[in-house]
Amino acid sequence: MKQYTDTQLKKTLAKMLPDLVFVDDFDMFRYLNEYQIVLDTELLHLCWLVEKTISLTEECEFETYTDILSTLVGTSLDESFDVSAFKIHTATWQQRVVALAQVKGVEIV
Repeated sequence: MKQYTDTQLKKTLAKMLPDLVFVDDFDMFRYLNEYQIVLDTELLHLCWLVEKTISLTEECEFETYTDILSTLVGTSLDESFDVSAFKIHTATWQQRVVALAQVKGVEIV
């Protein structure tokens, strides 16, 4: 997996949530409505907001997302379903942003 900085990933997440967050000129990740800084503890929730937009039926987006995320977190075919599911559910916000960007066709720059 290519290594990205947290700033690159936050900018990518902002592209996927343009009505909610942005990255300012000082690379601070902020909410649009109040100009409050987005806390690191809120990043998983923001990923979840993007995950909610993934179609469960259209072009197998959800399957593609879980396949990419499985690869990023290191699950293998010989693991039980429970172990694989646990690993996917414990993916970091960084891993989720990379997978979401690939599924949504958003370039990480």
